[in-house]
Amino acid sequence: MNTDIVLVDSLSYSNIGIKPQIGLLSLRQVLEREYKVELVNFDFLWANAILALSEDLEENLCNCADYIMKFQAKVIGFYTICDSYPISVLLAKRIKERNENVIILFGGPQASLTAVDSLESFFFVDYICIGEGERVINPLLKAIIKGKVHEVKKIPNLAYRDRGEIKCNPLLPMITSQELSGYTVTNYQPFEKFFKDSMSIEVGRGCPFSCTFCSTSLFWGHCFRMKSIDELIFEMKYFHEKFHVSEFKFEHDMFTQNRDYIMSFCNRIIEEKLPYTWTCSSRVDVLDDEIITLLSKAKCTKMYIGIESGSPFIQRVIHKNLDMEKVKQNIVLLHQSGIEVTASFIYGFPEEKVEHLKETLEMISYFYLHGIFNIQLHMFIPLPKTDELLKVEEQLVFDKNKIDLGIYHSGIAEKETQELISSFPKVFSQFYTFPSEVRDSNVSLSLFIMYISNSYKIFQCCIKYFIRIYGLYELYRKWYQDFEQLRLETTLNQESKKFEDKYLQLNTFMYQCISNEIKGLADQEIKNYFDAEVQLYKFSLSKKLVEAFEFKFDYFEAINHNIYIEKEFFFIMRKN
Repeated sequence: MNTDIVLVDSLSYSNIGIKPQIGLLSLRQVLEREYKVELVNFDFLWANAILALSEDLEENLCNCADYIMKFQAKVIGFYTICDSYPISVLLAKRIKERNENVIILFGGPQASLTAVDSLESFFFVDYICIGEGERVINPLLKAIIKGKVHEVKKIPNLAYRDRGEIKCNPLLPMITSQELSGYTVTNYQPFEKFFKDSMSIEVGRGCPFSCTFCSTSLFWGHCFRMKSIDELIFEMKYFHEKFHVSEFKFEHDMFTQNRDYIMSFCNRIIEEKLPYTWTCSSRVDVLDDEIITLLSKAKCTKMYIGIESGSPFIQRVIHKNLDMEKVKQNIVLLHQSGIEVTASFIYGFPEEKVEHLKETLEMISYFYLHGIFNIQLHMFIPLPKTDELLKVEEQLVFDKNKIDLGIYHSGIAEKETQELISSFPKVFSQFYTFPSEVRDSNVSLSLFIMYISNSYKIFQCCIKYFIRIYGLYELYRKWYQDFEQLRLETTLNQESKKFEDKYLQLNTFMYQCISNEIKGLADQEIKNYFDAEVQLYKFSLSKKLVEAFEFKFDYFEAINHNIYIEKEFFFIMRKN
């Protein structure tokens, strides 16, 4: 099977079957007009049992390399992101060992931001395409296939070796808003099976802001673009008819950035009475009452918002510059309007002290107490080329037990991967940490918040109760040993490397923490609290009712979580 190019998606190293990167689908669509192209997503292959996912890294790499080699491609192009970059590098090395004549091409955010360091470090990578690739991939492939090396080295956006020196060609201007519609992906084969009710569509690119911790704006060159409203409405109608989907996930970090644009879009949805729901990401400070009301009327159902810190000091340091009261106000307004909010926070910045971390946790507590429970808390990751990395790059250390769970997967547990990461800190800074009072003493805090958020619906009243009497930070310190042990068991020290199994029995674990805490409190104190909020029931393991307070309770919650009713001290938390 002779193929011109194989495009390899990033490897999340799981068999849950992730959806493909839209950027890679866009490149395939551009290429297939002139060339024979294959797109390989190994997570899709593992999920569909086309390939077996082993617990042995070497076996997986060999199987993946063999699978790619059967296409007999002249070029292998890798889409790279930060968490899977070590696996992509190791796979590229295996492929080059099998055929030294095949051209290895890297692209995507991680390779773009580390282009010089990656080419200096990995001899088996021939070229790196920096930034957007749609306008350069065809001439690049044409020059490679024809063997015209002198022409290859003239291609814009390309990093390469020239007599031992790394060179980076000038970058083309970014694709304009008007041009974006020409790159709309229509060929999603063979991934349509994911489109049962919803699908992701690209609505724009770039971020105009300059947050010091973020690499997104660097990758897109601070160039903010949106597809036209006409184009976006057309795509929604087109994909609804083609794939029968009714929910759209808008891929863009800043969909609501332009007030006039978002108001016009929402009004079009309302005026045309389109039956679609949609989700998006936004900065919280570009929202107000009027826009939030309009978003709700236009059937926006979910919104992802990066808040990062509840500390005004850290907000200034990272150039996010959000007003904390405005943040609280708008998040609650979104929640009250029926828009499900996911609020994302980061902790462990270089200048951050415990007092700043407590301010972040106080804001998270505020949201929990208002019924907003989709909360994410990530430890700060020093990403390549960011200002925040420059502050600590001389202090970086690789500690396999302190890799943030947000970018950890089981491939990182292997010795070869760890040796690769420790050998090239400039390429893999995202896996490094640095000395910090906040980071060193709160490694498992992100896991704690994840468990609280994911068990909130079941243990809502207890969680609110503990937050009110202890505060979120003190509650974490009380349960610190339990969560630290859980974190270690689910990362590099675990015997089983099936990372997707790491969160099993989440509610059982939370039940144990809550039950142990409840036992230490006075019955009357508990009764007085629950009297105002919810019904409390106690069941013995034999299902014999041992005590009941005559409060209202949500019977539906009991039916849906009846596995926990068999526990000795299970509490039903939900209001009517």
